[in-house]
Amino acid sequence: MEPPDLQQKVEAWLNSNPPINLHKGQVRVQHVLNWGGFVTSSFHVSDGEHSAHLKLGRSAEQYQMRRWLSVHERLEQHYRAPRILEWVEVPGTDRAGLLFEHISGSTWDIETRPALMREIVKLLGKLHQDDELVRDLGDPARTYRDCWERRYREFFEDDLDAVRRDQPPFVSNASLEWMQQESKKIIAIGEEHWAFDGVSRSACHLDLWQDNVMLDNSGDWWILDWDGLAVGDPAEDYATLLWPLVHRQGKNWRDALGANFDAAFEARMELHLRAITLDHVVDPLADWVECDIPEWMGEVRARKQREHVECLDLYRAKWG
Repeated sequence: MEPPDLQQKVEAWLNSNPPINLHKGQVRVQHVLNWGGFVTSSFHVSDGEHSAHLKLGRSAEQYQMRRWLSVHERLEQHYRAPRILEWVEVPGTDRAGLLFEHISGSTWDIETRPALMREIVKLLGKLHQDDELVRDLGDPARTYRDCWERRYREFFEDDLDAVRRDQPPFVSNASLEWMQQESKKIIAIGEEHWAFDGVSRSACHLDLWQDNVMLDNSGDWWILDWDGLAVGDPAEDYATLLWPLVHRQGKNWRDALGANFDAAFEARMELHLRAITLDHVVDPLADWVECDIPEWMGEVRARKQREHVECLDLYRAKWG
């Protein structure tokens, strides 16, 4: 839960220690709604003339953001990451994080700008082959099986624990039990399936869905939220990005990637698309529980309930 006075403490600290290009005593801070989750806190920072974006988290999130900070110049030069201005620690709280150059615009709408998908797929292909970035991160090679385990066990277990602690009224005990059992099936797939026998040395974004693509007012675009950057399975990156095309528009992911892949990659793509669908069933419920900012709670909870129901119907129709 976010401290109730976090915004005031952030504003007081930034006015006493103004970041780059902001004037002392004139800084104003405003919460920003992040539809992707409520573990971190986002703020718009402005002195009336210049603006910035601030993202804060606790210790686990700070560790991930410091990894981002360690390679930010390469990400900004080659992968359209937003420019980091500095690291911010808020006194009197357990929160710290990154201050970014402000990007004025909106998140990507795939239906109105579908051609951008080709450019993002190309960028991911370059990222997956960046050995220098992997060396800078210091990540070891990982089996595809370990990549699967790292993502889905943590996601499902943490989210379902949160839902059990504060069960939404529209979620029945039977539905919660079904999600628990289905998540165990998904985790077991990675333990048993032959397609996960190989090893990856590829840097992956690991959270590249459409709301993490920002378009500025000139039409240029940026990739946000590099917190999870790590050696991972490229199939997971592509499946995360292409999920809306496959499950909302009924398109074939092979057409979007435009390349030939081996049987193991194709199998993992299909399995990640299934697992991500179940994640879209469970994750909105965790967001429903974790949204504790009163002015957004009604809007967020209504949207997250709709997303849960839509993806639950989709999953059950395809996989039972």
